[in-house]
Amino acid sequence: MKIVASIVLGLVVSFISELILEGIHISIDQIVVTGTFFVFPLIGAVILTIIRKYYLGNNKSFGLDEIQDELDHIEYKIMDMKDTVVKTILTFVTLVFGFSAGKFGPLIHIGGSIGSKFAYHFKLKEDDIRYFSATGVSASLASFFSNPLFGIFFSFEILLKYRLNYRIIYPIIGAFSSLLINRFIFKDIFFNFEHYENLLPMGTLITRIVIIGVFTGIFATLYKYLLQQSKDFLKRNEKWYFPLIAGSIISLVGYFYPENFSLYVNVNHMIINREILLHTAIILVALKLLTTTVTFAFGGLGGGFAPAIYLGMLIGYIFSQFLFLSDCGNILGMVGMMAAFSNAPIATTLLFTGIMGTYTMFMPYFILALLSSFTNKAVVKVMNSIK
Repeated sequence: MKIVASIVLGLVVSFISELILEGIHISIDQIVVTGTFFVFPLIGAVILTIIRKYYLGNNKSFGLDEIQDELDHIEYKIMDMKDTVVKTILTFVTLVFGFSAGKFGPLIHIGGSIGSKFAYHFKLKEDDIRYFSATGVSASLASFFSNPLFGIFFSFEILLKYRLNYRIIYPIIGAFSSLLINRFIFKDIFFNFEHYENLLPMGTLITRIVIIGVFTGIFATLYKYLLQQSKDFLKRNEKWYFPLIAGSIISLVGYFYPENFSLYVNVNHMIINREILLHTAIILVALKLLTTTVTFAFGGLGGGFAPAIYLGMLIGYIFSQFLFLSDCGNILGMVGMMAAFSNAPIATTLLFTGIMGTYTMFMPYFILALLSSFTNKAVVKVMNSIK
C-alpha cells in the first residue's frame, strides 16, 4: 500500500507543482512583453499587503524551515493545507511581480506539505511520515529539474540527514513517477540555461575550483546570515505596510538596473554574450543581496536558492574576469553557491552534471561542492565560537 501511495504522491505533487510553475511562467511572459518591469513590484506589494493582513495565519514559517520543524516535532501536524494554499498564493505574487526570491522554496513547501498530508491521512508511523514528507519534496524537485537523482539526494541530504533504511524507496519511487507528469503531460523543462563547454586542462580547472569554492563558501555565510536576519526581523516587527516598503525599494532598484529582475531578464545569456561589464556585475551582486534581504524582511515569500544561484553566476563571472579570463566561471560559481547554501554537495553535483549533459565534470563539480560546503560550515563554526 505504501509503495502505491508513494507512486500516487509523486504524480499528484508533480502535477500540482507543474501547474503552478506553468502559471508563473505564463504570467512572467506577459509582464516581460510590457517592458516596464519596475512598476510591477509596486502592484505586487499591494496584493501582498492584503493577503498577509487578512488571510495569512499565525504560522509564518515557510519552505525548508517549516518542513524541518514538522519533522523535528513529528507527533504534531504543523503543516496545514489551507495555510499552504495561502502561502503558495503569496509566493506566486512574490515571484511574478518581481520581488527577489526563487521557485525552489515554494516547490519544497508544496511537496513536503502534500507528502505530510498523505502520511497523516493514512495514519502512518513517525518514520513513515518523515519519509513521505521527503517523498513529496523529492517528487517536486525531480519534476522541476527533470532530474530524479537530484530530488532524491536533496531529500536524503537535507531532510533525512543521511538516515538510510528501506523507506528510502518511497522518495525514489516518488521522484521517478513524477517524471511521468513532467515528460508526457507538460513536456517542459523549467530550469534550463545556456552554458559553455569546459575546455580547460584539469590542473587549471582544479586551481580555479579551489579559488571559487573557498570564496563561495565564505560568501554563502554572509548570504545565509542576511536571510536569517531578515526572517527574524519580520517575525519580531511585522507591520501591515511592510510589503509596500519592499515594493518601493525593489521598483527603484529595477528602474536603474532591470538586470536585478532575474526572472524577467536572462542575465546568464548576457554574461555568455559579454553584455555585462565587470563593474555592473559587482553592482548587481550588491543589489541582489539588498533586494533579497528586503523581500524577506518586508513580507515577500519564496525560496532563497534562486537568488543564491544568481549570485553564484555573477561571482563566477567576476572571478573569470579578474583571474582567469575563462568562460566557465559562471557555472562554477553557481555550483559553489548552491552547495554552500544548501550544504547538499551530492545533490548539487548531480544537478549541474545533468545540466551540462556530461558526467566528465562530475568529479570537478563534486570537489567544488564539497569544498564550498566545508568552507561554509567551517566559517559558521568559527563565528559561533566567537559568539
